[in-house]
Amino acid sequence: MRADAYSLDSVLGEKQQWVVPVYQRHYEWDTAEDKQLPKLWDDLREEALERLDKRVPFPHYFGAIIYSEPANQPFGAIRKRFLIDGQQRITTFQLVLAAIKEAANEHKIARIVDVVNSYLYNEKSASMQDPQRERFKLWPSSYDRQRYQQIVELPLAKLRTAQKDAFYKNGGLIKGKASNLLRAYCFLVDAISQFMAEQTKEAGFTAESALDAVLAGFLSGFQLVVIQLDQNDDAQEIFASLNGLGKPLSPFDLIRNDVFHRARKTGEDDEQLFDGRWKSFEQPFWTEQVRQGRFKRARADHLIAHAVVAETAHEVNVGKIATEYQRYAHERNFPTVCVS
Repeated sequence: MRADAYSLDSVLGEKQQWVVPVYQRHYEWDTAEDKQLPKLWDDLREEALERLDKRVPFPHYFGAIIYSEPANQPFGAIRKRFLIDGQQRITTFQLVLAAIKEAANEHKIARIVDVVNSYLYNEKSASMQDPQRERFKLWPSSYDRQRYQQIVELPLAKLRTAQKDAFYKNGGLIKGKASNLLRAYCFLVDAISQFMAEQTKEAGFTAESALDAVLAGFLSGFQLVVIQLDQNDDAQEIFASLNGLGKPLSPFDLIRNDVFHRARKTGEDDEQLFDGRWKSFEQPFWTEQVRQGRFKRARADHLIAHAVVAETAHEVNVGKIATEYQRYAHERNFPTVCVS
């Protein structure tokens, strides 16, 4: 295990692809006051102001990410880096870049659009085995992938059409229907737009100078501790022991981790498993809190508790359902995850 601190310029600028494993939770950073997105923006705004005011900038350390790399990747290919912890941060950083690109397009600053694209996309090359996939520097899990790609690919006007259920007819965001990804992106677009308006109208800077300061503050001012796991480190076991910055791992997160951890060990295709068997359990219906008897928990927790009771003919502790499920799966020692 190796750990070093890097600027986002280094973390996001390489020829690589950050891959979010299917067992990871969905994107969850929040735009509510005192939550992750407003705090990030406050830090980024201060970094931008330091550059506009020609103050000596100080690096802002923004936590850590942990990743692993598959062994024996082809020389010259786009290097895949599997995010074990930090996918919320990396995804948010890509959303920041997409919001900067939206502002640059709106103000017709082609130079900044080109710069940002070099951090969102890998340049096409003959060494790519799957150009359509490998062009993206972030490959989210199946649940978030399409929404993410629409956000980084489409201008906001076309995004409103592509995700029309999340917008009012006047273009305003319907927060109750928008995904967390879309809410975060729109928050950042609005924050950057407001910052640029303030700096051009009140401080006399050009729109390009203001946006340049945001981009420079972001890429050079933000620092991450990057931890690379060795081949003998068990990535999914490490994930199971971690709590995310914004929200502790739920029982369902831990059960998902266990399922896909066992699938990986038996050589099963985790993407196929997710799309074919698991995806329906990721709907909000299963995370809704419902009461059964004196317990009010996620509907998925109750389902798993009933299933384990039916399979074992023993009472279970619903408050520790992840542990109960893992014990059940371990005792049964199923040869594959997709048993009939």
